[in-house]
Order: sequence, then C-alpha cells, then structure tokens
Amino acid sequence: MKETFDTLYEEGAETPRLMNVGLHCRIAGQPGRANGLDRFIAYAQSRPNVWFAGRSDIARTWQQQFP
Repeated sequence: MKETFDTLYEEGAETPRLMNVGLHCRIAGQPGRANGLDRFIAYAQSRPNVWFAGRSDIARTWQQQFP
C-alpha cells in the first residue's frame, strides 16, 4: 500500500488522485495485518494534503463541486 500511495501522492501534485483500500474483516482483522494497516494509516496521515474519506464524504464533496 505504501508503494501505491507514494506513486499516487507524487502524481497528485499535478492532478488529484484517489486510492481505494478494500478490507475484509476476517483477513484485515488479524493482529499482524491490523498492525500493518495502522502503520500505513499513520504513514499516509503524516503527509500534507491527504484526505481520508468514506463513500458518503466523497459523494457529498462531488455533488458540492459539480452540482
């Protein structure tokens, strides 16, 4: 995920990018994987201009910007 994030973050300097992370509760909820997800989130949040949004947040923002 970090490699994907880094690539999209660099590309996003010119044009906004979206990274979607799909998680399955039985797989991502295992201790080692959950810890890795926590580390990735902290890594991504440490960069400026990164927005963590749910589907409804994205839809609402889209509707506001493109009525």
